[in-house]
Amino acid sequence: MTLVSALLLRRLRGVSLGEAAIGLVVLGMVASLAFASGQRVLESRRQQTALEQIYTIAQKVRELYLGQTPAVQDATTGTAAIVSASGFPLDMVRAGVVANDWGGAVTVSTSATDFTVTYSGLRAEGCIALATRIANPGQAAQMGLLGVAMSGNAEIAASAFPITPAQAGGAGGCGSSGAANAVAWRFAVRI
Repeated sequence: MTLVSALLLRRLRGVSLGEAAIGLVVLGMVASLAFASGQRVLESRRQQTALEQIYTIAQKVRELYLGQTPAVQDATTGTAAIVSASGFPLDMVRAGVVANDWGGAVTVSTSATDFTVTYSGLRAEGCIALATRIANPGQAAQMGLLGVAMSGNAEIAASAFPITPAQAGGAGGCGSSGAANAVAWRFAVRI
């Protein structure tokens, strides 16, 4: 048998079991890397969308304070009053329920001098990113941010900003690995 006929015969037979196994392993590794990269991109997009939503909500609540102070200042109906006045971005409201991109509730509670926007149902990485990216001195002053509380813990006042990722992820922060984290931003009505 000549070399040419041996190669032709080998081509006709296909691949061996070992070669197929190696090919599947390589394909699996490539697929897992692509999936992990896609998850990181999706999480980053969720965080960016949430930041834009928070800015919009803060701006809309302030606008409502100027025109509808009594309805908005009722802390028990803050979220409902803001929903009825179209104060939330449209993609957040479904059948009167306000939710973030992680599927958690978004609420707004109000008082005469400030209001609090709360995002719940966050995974740890989303909670840390949202808590730290807004809580820096320059941005906080520009937005009228008075403080940030994570997962029901004590509020960190704007005078103590910036909040570092280590602070946000540690005790009293976004420590839960599941979707049990929440961030609450307290804003001044007037800036």
